[in-house]
Amino acid sequence: MRSLILLCTLLLSASMYSTAFADSDKNESGKGRQYSKERSKEAWKREREHQREAAKDRREYEREQRKHFEEMEREDRKHYEEMEREDRKYFEEMRRESRQHEKEMSR
Repeated sequence: MRSLILLCTLLLSASMYSTAFADSDKNESGKGRQYSKERSKEAWKREREHQREAAKDRREYEREQRKHFEEMEREDRKHYEEMEREDRKYFEEMRRESRQHEKEMSR
C-alpha cells in the first residue's frame, strides 16, 4: 500500500515537472517566461500538496499498523495467559494424583 502511494506520487511529480519544463521551453519570450514561472510555481505547489497528502496517508497507514500490532500482542498475551492457567491446573491435578497414588501405595 505504501509503495503504491509512493509510486503514484513519483509518477505524478514526474509528469508535473515534465509539463512545466516543456512549457518553459516553448515560451522563451518575456511574457511566456512569466507564464512559465507561474506554471512552475503552481506545479511546485501541487507537488508540495501531494507530498503532504502522501505523508498524511503514510502516517495514517503506520498508525493503523501499530493499532493492529498492539491488538495482536494483546490477543497473544491473553492466549499465553490462558495456556499458563491450563498448565497450572494440569500440573496441580498431576500432583494430586501422584500424592493419592503414594498414599495408596503406602497402605
